[in-house]
Amino acid sequence: MALPINIDEKAYLASIGKELDEGGKKDGKQGNDFLKDCTKDCTKEITDKQRITLKLISKDCTITSEKISEKKPVTARTIEKDIAQLKQYGILTREGGRKDGRWVITQS
Repeated sequence: MALPINIDEKAYLASIGKELDEGGKKDGKQGNDFLKDCTKDCTKEITDKQRITLKLISKDCTITSEKISEKKPVTARTIEKDIAQLKQYGILTREGGRKDGRWVITQS
């Protein structure tokens, strides 16, 4: 069962390169059409595979996609796609380099 991920308006607008003006209006628009502007983007749902990936990353923040794929019955490429989607949602980020970096879960 996929759970909805709530993204606040400021974070969503920042992710698409926009920001709120003083008074809560976006880029000179009259009124706040936030719900109209982000119908699909704000109701991201993570899959069970992604939830398991996050659980494994929370246990070992330096884990690789190959190690995750050994623990799950999917390929490393599938894990990489899931991680890319989690990064796009703003749930997961990478700190440091490719070899000596670590994963950081930004939302629970």
